[in-house]
Amino acid sequence: MDAINVIKESFRAFLENLVAYVIGFLVCSVGSLLIVTAPPLEFGAYYMCLKGARGEKVKITDIFKGFSFFKVSWMYFLFILLIGLAPVLLVSIAAGNAILSPGVFILYGAVLCWILALVFSQTYAIPAIISKNLEAADGAKASMSLVKENLGATILLMICLVAIGMALSLIPIAGGLISGIITSIATSKMYLELQAKRK
Repeated sequence: MDAINVIKESFRAFLENLVAYVIGFLVCSVGSLLIVTAPPLEFGAYYMCLKGARGEKVKITDIFKGFSFFKVSWMYFLFILLIGLAPVLLVSIAAGNAILSPGVFILYGAVLCWILALVFSQTYAIPAIISKNLEAADGAKASMSLVKENLGATILLMICLVAIGMALSLIPIAGGLISGIITSIATSKMYLELQAKRK
């Protein structure tokens, strides 16, 4: 299934489970303010999205399924935080007093590219962890492998989702919420499709 059809199916799943998704993602947004509940609620949101992507009925209470992944959700969050921030800290230490020198700007540019590449490589990590009950590091590796094997399809999906996000951003408050839901359903749907293609 190509990116366009994935997005069409994602909108269909969203509309069929509109109330559950909106309330569930609002619970995720508000509940994440407590910090300790942020990773499991993020996993709960993806649990909802995987159900919708499979064509299953989504319930509001599905958002709390993420607490079944409490430990692994925090392990994954800390794993990505460590990998993402380590280069920033190393560059900051290496820069010392030369924060504004041209060489340091190049280093910071390289770090930014690293962070963007890291985020992109983790497109399918949470769906993989939930679907296969993987450990954090294994989920990260699974996502990297899937992205590498399907680089073109993943890039096209991301471009489409960014365009949709920009269009929906014109709608105050609700636009950002809908964009987040569609993005999560679409990445979950693409994950399932790519996994099915492997078999």
